[in-house]
Formats: sequence, structure tokens, C-alpha cells
Amino acid sequence: MIYPRGHQAGLFILKNILLVLLVAISPAATVAGETLSATKRPNIVWIVGDDLGVQIAPYGDAGAVTPTLDKIAKIGTRFSKAFAASPTCAPSRSALITSRYPTEIGTHNHRSRLTTPPQTMLELLAAAGYHIAWPESAEQGKTDFNFDSPQLTKATTDWPDDSPPEPFFAYVNDMIMHEGKLLTDDATHQRLTAELSPTERQNPRSVTIPPYFPDTPEVRQSFARYGELVTIFDRNVKNLLAMLRKQGVLERTVIMVFGDNGAPFPRGKRFLYEAGIRVPLLMVGPGIDRDIVRTDLVSLLDIAPTTLALAGVKPPPTMSGRVLLGPEADPPPSFVIATRDRTDEVPDKMRAVHDGRFLYIRNFMPEIPQHSSLPAYARGSRVWISVVDQRALGSLDATQQGFFAARKPAEELYDVTSDPYQVRNLAAYPEYESVLSRMRDRLIKWRRSHDTLGDSAESELMREGVLSNPGRTTIVPFGSR
Repeated sequence: MIYPRGHQAGLFILKNILLVLLVAISPAATVAGETLSATKRPNIVWIVGDDLGVQIAPYGDAGAVTPTLDKIAKIGTRFSKAFAASPTCAPSRSALITSRYPTEIGTHNHRSRLTTPPQTMLELLAAAGYHIAWPESAEQGKTDFNFDSPQLTKATTDWPDDSPPEPFFAYVNDMIMHEGKLLTDDATHQRLTAELSPTERQNPRSVTIPPYFPDTPEVRQSFARYGELVTIFDRNVKNLLAMLRKQGVLERTVIMVFGDNGAPFPRGKRFLYEAGIRVPLLMVGPGIDRDIVRTDLVSLLDIAPTTLALAGVKPPPTMSGRVLLGPEADPPPSFVIATRDRTDEVPDKMRAVHDGRFLYIRNFMPEIPQHSSLPAYARGSRVWISVVDQRALGSLDATQQGFFAARKPAEELYDVTSDPYQVRNLAAYPEYESVLSRMRDRLIKWRRSHDTLGDSAESELMREGVLSNPGRTTIVPFGSR
């Protein structure tokens, strides 16, 4: 469903809005929701927040300082129920750029590598006359797809500093919130956030801590630091939009801002709870309804076909995502799917079904405890170290002890409306048997058509020539860690 917030959506001249950004939509561009003609095809920019969860003000985080994102949400469209196809960067990005499930093309294991890269939306845009503007820097131009990047990701203009020929598709990745930034020392964090004013700083005593973490100074400090990095991201978005305006192209450009997976905390990134797969998605520009909150289920698989449709390109039938906007928009789904398989050195296999109210998780390797699903890299976080320390002190409550249960349940079911942190598993409750059965059946049917490689071992996929090698991460048996 779509709920207007404020004036009725229609043909508007967006002036005197975003005073800092000076965003203005040309009145001659389009009526909201209509496809532009071939001569007026919009430029399209993806701004990807690396490890950006929904800890921003438009998604209800009262402590977040995100004025730019607030304004984009106000004059654009906010998708309130958007989910990544995977809670880990490389599988998620492969789904993003191809609109195909990682488990059907073989990109489901983190840091694996396909022998033959699949078709991406970039080739289709280029064939339609779009210039592909991809940053040259490794961070801004991150191509973490689990396959060799298309040659189109080799920047032919100095994007984002220089404006590419129109129409263009431009990409920028912002790693300011990546979990590696949370592993830095105090001096490095101060350097990364040096431009923040005192009022933009986060008070650790005021941040919200999920109930599955102990309430310690170290945990609070980590969440406060993440909030400050999110504010830097907000500033970076502001600067990028100001640059587009200076280049004279902003009024002809659709901006899409989203995360690749959830925030980088235990039980978030790498896991199929909402903290790991729910992401923000904001759109603004010509043809985008203003001041709208969309509550239909959205997958990041939908971004590529929607981008193609805005560019006047019909998405190929191989794409699993749907078109979200315009006269070619597809009807909303009744559920979305997310998958998690090997992450770094840790083998695990999980699948999730989300219908907007209930989240169902199927653990195919329940013998691997939840804490063992964390790779070594994630175990270096201050949050996890605090969890381990508090366990040693005997200070964890029953919910927090869940990290250390000997096994994961084979099935998990949560009502996210009444249990936003997903700590009360309803799978064993008789009154939820019909819901459990429905979600289980949906997953079984989805697996028949889209989980075609999910049951194959990586060694088998390498023997068959699907994968070339495990990538830079060494795969080790669970028992040897």
C-alpha cells in the first residue's frame, strides 16, 4: 500500500525544498509515476551505504542525526519494508547488480568466484545508450560481486568529480559505516568524524541497545560510534547531491539511496534477522512520487529492474526482481526471501521468508551454534568482546545467553510487529502452526526454482566449473576451528 504524507502526489515543481541541497525538479520533466520519453530519460545514481541499516531518522531512529536523508524522504519516496537478498556484502551485491538470487547463480558463498560472470544490468543500460559512471577508487567503486566485474565498471570519466555524458547511470559506494571502521582506535574514529559538531555527536547513554546485548559501556560506545558514522554518511550524500547540482544535472537525475545489508553488529550483518537484512531505501527525482511511504515488500533484487524501467529498458525475464515504479510496475509480492551461506571461513546455511509481519528462518545446519556463525573478523568487535566478557562474569540474561545455545533451532518464527528484535521464537507454539506451515511451504516452493545451487558443496561447484576457486578466504571444516 502507498500512504501519502502531506500534499497529494502529482505534478509538482520542487522548489524551496532542501535549501542546503537546492534540489529542484524541472516542471517539464515528467508527471510523477510516468516514464520519460527517450529524449528525456533520467540520469540514475545509486548511493550504496556499506553496512547501512535502518538506524536513520526516516526509519524511526529518534537519536539519528540524518538531516539530508530526512529531506530526501520528505520530497521523495521511502520504502519502509525493503530487504537485502543476503545479509553479507558480496552475495547481496551480486543479487543487486543481476536481480538474480545468489543461490541460483552460485554467488551465495561469501568470497567465492564464478567462472563465468552472469549478465548484469550494466550491459543492458550501456546497450540502451547510457554512460556507466563508476568510481575508480576501490572503496567508492566497490565491485564485490563474487564474480569478475564487467568492464563497464572501469571508469571512463572521473566520476564523481566530473559529470559524465547524459544520460548516465552512476554508482558510488560509501564505506564510512563498514564494520572495519568500528574496529578502529579512538584516534582514528575522531579523525573519521572530525567534521561533526558537538550537537551531532552521539551520547552513549542515550543510544538504544537491543535486548540481546548486555548494557555495557563498550556496547553503548560502539552504537554511538556507528551513529556518528551514519551522520558522516548523511553529509557525504549531501555533498554528492550538491556536486550534481553544481554540474547542472541534479534536476534530471533519479537518486536511490540504500544499504547493502544490515548494521555490522552480532546478530545483524551475516544473520537473517531483520537487523541483518532490513535496509533503508529512499528514492527522489523526476518521476518519483514525493512525500510518500511505501509499505509493500521490496527486495534489493527489485532495484535493477526498476532502474532499467526508468531508463526505458524492459527487464529480461531472467531477472527475479520486480519493477517498483511507473506504468510497468509489477504487483507487490506476498513475501520476500533472503539467504545466508558460508561467510568468510564459517560454513552455515540459512533461509528466511518475510511476509511483512512474520519472519521465518530455516536453519539447515542447526548443529552450528549462533556464536560459531560469527567469523573471526567479526569476533574482534567491541560488542562481541563485551558479550564474551559478560558471559565469563555470569552477567548475561536468558535472552543474551541465546548466542551460546548449543544448537540453533531448526526453525524460527517471529512476529516482527510485537517482537521487533526477534527474541521470542514462536515456532513451537501450537497457535502459530498454520503460520509456520504457510511460511515453510513458501520456502519449499521457492527453493525448487531459485535454490538450485544452494545444496551443492563449493568443492562440487568447483569440480563442475561453476566456481573457479574459493577466493581469498580459506574454507575450513567447522570442527577444526
